[in-house]
Amino acid sequence: MMDMATAYPLSNFVGIDIADDTFPQIIRPANTEFVQENVLNGLPFEDASFDYVFMRFMALAFLKDDWARVVAELCRVVRPGGFIEMVELDMEGKRPGPESKNMFTRLSKGLQARGFDPVIARRIGKLLISAELMDVNKGFGSIPVHWGGKLGEAMADDVRCAMKGLMVGFFLADGWGGRRMFGMQ
Repeated sequence: MMDMATAYPLSNFVGIDIADDTFPQIIRPANTEFVQENVLNGLPFEDASFDYVFMRFMALAFLKDDWARVVAELCRVVRPGGFIEMVELDMEGKRPGPESKNMFTRLSKGLQARGFDPVIARRIGKLLISAELMDVNKGFGSIPVHWGGKLGEAMADDVRCAMKGLMVGFFLADGWGGRRMFGMQ
């Protein structure tokens, strides 16, 4: 958002997060505003307030049953003819090896047992269409993990860090150690 605010100084940008410690403290262009709010409580904006609404990487922020309400709230604050863009991760690896497949299966089951939708990325288009939005487009992009050179290795490190964080809540609580996979022996 900071790059966009700098590139388009005549536009206004509003960042929203449930936690205020994610807001930039040092570099903050004059055309930016940050609001601490939970979209599930309703956003503190009038109907049709924004030309463009962008939301990403919220798969672990909302339960499966919350997503229709989230989409409805985004639709409420975007103006007629405006745009909503949503980017989410599909938490199922493509072409995984046996250990990774086991990890993704356990992760998916753990998330589902807790009410999350590990494949929400596959359903977003349908949710937007159900909200009667027009011209809904969806796409899929693959992020290399352990393939694709330096980017793939960097992504593998990110996945390892994320999985270490999730281990306590999901894997260890479900009786699966998985320590060897994450270098935690």
